Amino acid sequence: MSRRVRGGGSVYKRKDGRWEGTAYLPTPSGAVRRVSVYGKTGKEANDKLAIKLADAKRGIPVPERAWTVGGYLDYWMANVAPKDLRPSTLYMYEGIIRLHIKPVLASRSLTRLTVVELQKFMNEQVARGMTNSTSIQVKTVLMAALTNAMREDVVQRNVARLVKLKTPERKQVHPWTVEEVKHFLTFIREEQLYPAFLITAIYGTRLGEVMGLRWSDIDWERNILHIRQQLLIVGNEFMTGPLKTKQSKRDLPLLLPVRLALIEYRQTMMNLGIEPADDLDLIFRNEKGLPVRPSRFGQYLFHKLAKAAGLRRVRFHDFRHSAATLLKNLGVPDKDIQGILGHAKVSTTQEIYQHVDISVQQQGLSRVEHVLMNSDASTQGRQLLPSRTRFEDSGTPIQSVDRPDDREMQVAIPYFERLTSDRSLTPVMQQLRAATTKRIFGSFAVNLAVKSSQSNSSSLVLWEWLPLREALTPSPSRKLSIRMRHQAA
Repeated sequence: MSRRVRGGGSVYKRKDGRWEGTAYLPTPSGAVRRVSVYGKTGKEANDKLAIKLADAKRGIPVPERAWTVGGYLDYWMANVAPKDLRPSTLYMYEGIIRLHIKPVLASRSLTRLTVVELQKFMNEQVARGMTNSTSIQVKTVLMAALTNAMREDVVQRNVARLVKLKTPERKQVHPWTVEEVKHFLTFIREEQLYPAFLITAIYGTRLGEVMGLRWSDIDWERNILHIRQQLLIVGNEFMTGPLKTKQSKRDLPLLLPVRLALIEYRQTMMNLGIEPADDLDLIFRNEKGLPVRPSRFGQYLFHKLAKAAGLRRVRFHDFRHSAATLLKNLGVPDKDIQGILGHAKVSTTQEIYQHVDISVQQQGLSRVEHVLMNSDASTQGRQLLPSRTRFEDSGTPIQSVDRPDDREMQVAIPYFERLTSDRSLTPVMQQLRAATTKRIFGSFAVNLAVKSSQSNSSSLVLWEWLPLREALTPSPSRKLSIRMRHQAA
């Protein structure tokens, strides 16, 4: 027996014993579609149908068709993803869907996919040996597809976003030092592809970016290197594609060593008679005139040359880390380093690509050690010591200089007899005392330079500071601090 649901639709018992609720509800295109829900009891089916009817009243349409996970992924990859993703990303997504998602989830209803079900699927795959990076890729593909499904009103929420995966530990990167990079560039100076390594070492370009450079990207007149595309391998086919991010499109100064290396490389290619085998206008090519395969250049050739040079094994991508760290050590602002490397966020530059340089640490800690451990400050000239905001009882020596003038006078440069500090003073008052001292010394300098001719010889002595509390107490006997001692001619 069937019964009507309030607001439309009906609920009835099926021959298999289950209860089914049906109703005709609007779709995104404005048409109507028959929707069915099921339950073990009439009440369960009635409650599910009531939810569907309530969603329709709130303006939430039902999908045009009943999608399975596999069916919707096929639709998304064929009609939506190519508009947003690069060819290499599409190629990777296709493999993830075919090898890891469809074998288990292809027949599941897309609209009935739950967080619990998807979490169980991911946990089982990891338990069977799926790597952490692959599980992250699976989640990424599902999130992208379900985001589009939400946009098309196929599903109401993106359950893939709620799946939890183990956060991968970032591997410690130890890029080459400045000395190692210099040694490598010197060792490979006669290599035909030396300019490609030089560009990567100086600018920190990505592998696909340096392999995708065109002659038209070189502005010889203004000395600018344009980064506009990257070389991709999709399947077994060469193609150029857009850069990784919008910020990756950048203009860099064409430095003289790079300019000369490119000119020499072009002349070498002409001397060898190597002509381009395509119309991609790429700079770097093999002996057959074809583009240099990025994997061969960045893995086989790079590691072969590094081993021959006696250097430790690092990734080719670590050139970017070395460049970022060197720029940091040279004091280049992080925002400018971000622009040179083409990162989307400055936090990526700071947190991932800039590394601690032990030599820079050594220099900084040596300064700290000198300040803390060197008690005999008088052994060094004042010019080598850091500037201070107040004078200390350090017995700083100042040499006296005899300066004859027209009257055959001897004028002594002021010397410091003793300067002590009142440890009970606050930092503000210590700053005030330092500023006052500076003003007194300025007056000394003027007195020596302008008024010294008024006496045959003079010597200036700055005595001890009085404690501030005593100096502020009105008393003629406590007036300080400067006394002129005149000597007879």
